[in-house]
Amino acid sequence: MTTPFVVGAYAILPPERAEHGSFYAALPAWVTGLEIPWKLEVGMDPDPAWFAAQVARFTDSVLTLIPATMVSIGSDPWFGLASPDADGRAAALAMAREALDAVERLHEDAGAAVVRWVHVHSGPSDRAESGPFERSLGELADDFARVGVRPVIEHCDAAAGVGPGEKRFLTLAD
Repeated sequence: MTTPFVVGAYAILPPERAEHGSFYAALPAWVTGLEIPWKLEVGMDPDPAWFAAQVARFTDSVLTLIPATMVSIGSDPWFGLASPDADGRAAALAMAREALDAVERLHEDAGAAVVRWVHVHSGPSDRAESGPFERSLGELADDFARVGVRPVIEHCDAAAGVGPGEKRFLTLAD
């Protein structure tokens, strides 16, 4: 078994979508996975079948929910898997399940499992609590198992860290 090598390639994709295919093709063979962003309204890509063909060889990929999470927090400060607000937590759970369903479809379109991990986050900013976060992870456990992926808590930054923090999620101790 080789050690997975995951690249956050979405941050350096060419600005023109027409160039994305050649970008993915140019990544060296030792890159075994991509960090794939989950975005509101478009999911992983506006053309899921095309996207599956581009990323099928990257079988150690991780889907990160951070782009959609931060946009959602921007419009609803109670949004998040760690939200003490029932509506904010329910909205985050629904988004996570939508993303997991899309991972399942990506695997079908690619003909193999591409995503191995899903980054989840302990939002909302400055309002997160560990109890609701723990409950959310428990409620999503069967969904992760059904799709065959593992959750990874991407810590980001906490409100009590060095400096003011951008995301201000739970601390590592929480």
